[in-house]
Amino acid sequence: MECVQVHDDDGVRTVVLNRPESLNAINYDLLDDLERVARQSHNDPSVRAVVIRGSGRAFCAGDDLKGMGTERIPLPEDDPNLRAELGYPRFILALRHLAKPVVAQVHGYALGAGCDLALSCDLVYAASDATFGLVFAQRGMVSGTCLLPRLVGYQKACELLFSGRTFDAEEARRLGLVNRVVPAERLDEEVTAEVRRLAEGPTTALGLMKRAINQGLGVPLETAVDLQRHVVAASFRTFDYAEGKRAFQERRPANYRGN
Repeated sequence: MECVQVHDDDGVRTVVLNRPESLNAINYDLLDDLERVARQSHNDPSVRAVVIRGSGRAFCAGDDLKGMGTERIPLPEDDPNLRAELGYPRFILALRHLAKPVVAQVHGYALGAGCDLALSCDLVYAASDATFGLVFAQRGMVSGTCLLPRLVGYQKACELLFSGRTFDAEEARRLGLVNRVVPAERLDEEVTAEVRRLAEGPTTALGLMKRAINQGLGVPLETAVDLQRHVVAASFRTFDYAEGKRAFQERRPANYRGN
């Protein structure tokens, strides 16, 4: 994979967007690589948690407006439905279906599709000098409608999408889009500590909670309760459930295996 680099270290998979010359702008090759890595990470039991970050000066500057098409995956000029199908919402589903914690490590710009990439992750850590924005309207484009309203509500989503304005990391935190803002020089350290903690935890249980949260958004309360019952029952069959109980009874730290 040319557009994405993957590094594995003791249960933590770091996925690096690798188009620094274009501020990691998204084209079809990068999309394809990212979707493939998400599927592989879901199916690989040795991967317990995932970090997504950008190389160079930015997390991701959004769609490559110089051209999404590549030699491997040309732009289908005459088929707008296929163009929409090939677009970045593919990674939203891939990351939300990945049954392990995914952390976005954001520095520099996270704009347009790059902002939605961060919002697709389960946790977002941002450098204090990071800049966010769903800037589609400024380019005459339509997007950003599936995640943002779930996170900030209808009126605020309309404001941010209709204006396409950018906002800093502290405002993103106040809006609930970012979990933690740290000085840029400490971002690696803070993310490493958090993702290591997640990877050492009961990651199957975390994946089950992630599934219930995502499937339970916007459904009737009765449906959300049924979803919770389903994942609770599934957790009873895991090693980590039994290990957590034993560790509590024996007054020792749990040794979770992620299964």
